[in-house]
Amino acid sequence: MSQHQQDKFSARRSTRSNIEQHDNYRRVVLSFSQRWRLIIRNGGSKWVLQHRASPDQWQSRDSFSQAKHVPDAIRELVGERAYQLARMWTVRSARTRF
Repeated sequence: MSQHQQDKFSARRSTRSNIEQHDNYRRVVLSFSQRWRLIIRNGGSKWVLQHRASPDQWQSRDSFSQAKHVPDAIRELVGERAYQLARMWTVRSARTRF
């Protein structure tokens, strides 16, 4: 990769995006691994589980209107460790408005 390409890549990563498919989307709540993350949509009224579709683009896998439903879906799709992280997040998010 040339220096010019590295500079463009670096600038793009440091700028937060409002487009949820982008790698640098500003409303990421949790990152479970390099392949899975949880984002907020619609001003905090909807949570979306995404997986990486390409090196810098994400694709929605499931969405939730209530935070309490997030951990069980994460356990099924991502695994036990991510489930534990999501459970901790759910308890905290119940006390906090996004």
